[in-house]
Order: sequence, then C-alpha cells, then structure tokens
Amino acid sequence: VDAHADINTPETSDSGNMHGMPISFLIEGMVDSKGIPGFEWLSKPEMSAARLNPDSIVYVGLRDVDSLERKFIREKNIKA
Repeated sequence: VDAHADINTPETSDSGNMHGMPISFLIEGMVDSKGIPGFEWLSKPEMSAARLNPDSIVYVGLRDVDSLERKFIREKNIKA
C-alpha cells in the first residue's frame, strides 16, 4: 500500500531519486543493474529467485503516478 508506484527506471525518472525505482530493479529486464554502482549484485544469477513477476504485484492506494510509470503498469498488466 503506497501512494507511489516506485517503478521508474534510471532512464525514466525525472528526479533520479532511487527511492522511486525499487520495483523496476526487481522486475527482470527493466533495469540493467550491472552498470549501476552498488547494484551489480542484482545481476548475479543467484538473484533470479528474488525477482518479482509482474503478475504477483498489486498496487493499492496509488495516487501520484508518473506518466511513464502508468505506461509500465499497463504494459506489464500490473493490477492497480
């Protein structure tokens, strides 16, 4: 339950704040974490079990969603 989707990527974030990106880092293929200092560990094969499947995400209470976040939510068929 959150007012924000937190599914921006480093490329799509207006602010560049990492706190708006955690979901995108956990969905396979959204962010190439190998090139982001401090997040290389997410690209290790053993981390594949920690990845989120968009089918397992449901947003409750969204009210402040960026346009590209809205696009990602629709493209990935995430329930909101």
